[in-house]
Amino acid sequence: MSRFGKYLGYMSIEIDGDLFEIKPTLRQKQQLMAIQQKAGKAGISESQWIEMHKIFKDVLRTCDPEATDEELEAFLLKYDTEFMMKLYVAFGWAKESDLNALKDKLTEKALSDS
Repeated sequence: MSRFGKYLGYMSIEIDGDLFEIKPTLRQKQQLMAIQQKAGKAGISESQWIEMHKIFKDVLRTCDPEATDEELEAFLLKYDTEFMMKLYVAFGWAKESDLNALKDKLTEKALSDS
């Protein structure tokens, strides 16, 4: 990888002890950015979330091309939000510390709602 690879989001991310060498394409990055911009302050709709999942699966395939749709769906069912946050850090759209604070806030809200 060249020194410019980091601007595409090429990086190693660790989730639940597994290391993923992701290599998203510029198009995938642009697609995710477009979805985020459309969502705005209203938040991401269900159809947008489904669209994002398709992109997440494609990004995950860059580190394991043999993974099946079923395996990727199972992974995303458990780690979709964490994967999204790590991807945003990789793209330079957010800082890890900001996302950790957001994750804590969302966890706290989910616990209080249940």
